[in-house]
Amino acid sequence: MDRANSKYYEQIIQLTAYPEWGELVKELEKMIYNIQANSLEAPSWDVVCESRGFAKGLAYLVNLREDTKKQMQIEVDNDAAV
Repeated sequence: MDRANSKYYEQIIQLTAYPEWGELVKELEKMIYNIQANSLEAPSWDVVCESRGFAKGLAYLVNLREDTKKQMQIEVDNDAAV
């Protein structure tokens, strides 16, 4: 893994290590739950799709730390295989 990627991953992991990030994740998880629950009563398919897209965006943030760690490990493993 090159230096720029390594620094990028380390900065994301450092950012998500703050206690405030954990609080944000809890709030985002509540929002995702509410979005999913409300989409059950959506008046149209367009609203369902919009809600689903919004929930996916929030889920990306919720999973950012773990996904970053996984990607970092994949790059380390790929470098070791070369």
